[in-house]
Amino acid sequence: MPERNRKIDRCALCGERTVLEVSHIIPKFVPDWMKKNGGTPFLTSLANPQKREQDGDKTTLLCRKCEQKFCVWETKFANEIFYPFHKHEKVICSYDGWLHLFVVSLAWRFGVYVKEKDERVLSALEVWRKCLLDEAIEDDIYDHHIFFILKNENDPSLPDGYDMYNFTHYDEAIALDSNEKTHQGWLYMFIHIPGFIFCSCIDPIIQEDWFGTLILPKGKLDSNAPRSIPDHVKVQYISRIERYGGIRYSPKRMEQITKSFRKNEQQVKQSLGYKMGLRDLSRAALKKGKKG
Repeated sequence: MPERNRKIDRCALCGERTVLEVSHIIPKFVPDWMKKNGGTPFLTSLANPQKREQDGDKTTLLCRKCEQKFCVWETKFANEIFYPFHKHEKVICSYDGWLHLFVVSLAWRFGVYVKEKDERVLSALEVWRKCLLDEAIEDDIYDHHIFFILKNENDPSLPDGYDMYNFTHYDEAIALDSNEKTHQGWLYMFIHIPGFIFCSCIDPIIQEDWFGTLILPKGKLDSNAPRSIPDHVKVQYISRIERYGGIRYSPKRMEQITKSFRKNEQQVKQSLGYKMGLRDLSRAALKKGKKG
C-alpha cells in the first residue's frame, strides 16, 4: 500500500503519531506457510469458515520502527523453531530473551486487536507493551508457556478434526476457565499456530500444573521432552478442536473447495492439509468401527 494511502495515527506500542504499517495479528510467516502446505492458495478462518481468505487478520497498529522490532523476533522463531519443527517433526535449540518477547508480542497484538475491556487484561496489555517497547523481559510479571503439538497417528480417543486443527490452522482466544474447587476463574491468552500452543497467564499471573513449558529468560527447547498442560487448558484446547471438527460447510463453500481440488489435484494430494484430512478421516473410521 502506498504510504500516502496509509493511516496516520498513534503507534499502539511506542505512542508516536506517524504513518502506521498494516500489521499481521498472527505473524505473516504463519499464513504464508499454511497456504504453501495446505494445497490451496486460500485460508479458512475459524471465525468465519464459510468464507475463504487470502491472508491472516491485519490492521493498522504499529509504526515502521516497531513493526521491524517485531519482525526480528518473528524471523528468529520461524527459522530456529517453526520451520525446523515442521520439517523434521522435532527441534532442539537454545534461546534467550527473544523467545519471551516473541510470545508476548503474540498475546499483546491479539489483546489490542480485539479491544478487550476486562481490567485484568488491560493491565496485562500495558505491562506487555512496556516490556516489548523496552525489550525488558525482567519487567514482565506474567508467566508464558509454549507447548509443542506432536502428530498422533491413529489414536481414536482424539476429537474429530484433531490433525487439521493442529497442523493447518491458527486460533486465538482470551480464555476464562472456571476452577470448580475455588469457584474462581483462570484467565489467559490462548494462541495456537500450526504445531504450537502458547499461553500467557493473566489471572492468576502464575498458574499451576504446567510442566516443561515455561519460557525462561534463557533456556533450551526440546520438542520431544516431557511436558504437560493444566486440565483447564486441556478442556479449552479440546473444545476448540471440537468446534473446528463440528464445522459444516455451506453448499457454496463446498463448491469452492471441490473446484480448487479438481484444478490442482496432484498438488493438493501431496499437501500437508490433504494428509491431515485423511488422518482425521481414518481416525473417525476407527471410532465408528469401535462403536459398531
